[in-house]
Amino acid sequence: MEVIAVPTCIRGGAKQLIRVLTGIEVAAGVRSTNLGVQCFNVGTAYSTWRASGTAKPLISRIVTVTGNVGRPQNFETLIGTR
Repeated sequence: MEVIAVPTCIRGGAKQLIRVLTGIEVAAGVRSTNLGVQCFNVGTAYSTWRASGTAKPLISRIVTVTGNVGRPQNFETLIGTR
């Protein structure tokens, strides 16, 4: 496993990030795991660590609020929060 910081100018889905970070092209209909690569966002990585590292149930999620807002930031919200 390797953690790589991505410049904020690079955005996109998992396939685009895999191509940018590793040079591996994931074709349509192909799973990245079949190529030996997996890409997780920070919220998923944190949730996985929390569930496996602390044995706590998954009851919340990290949500990013950005765009035309006064103060863009991340929030930890209970699952099901509107």
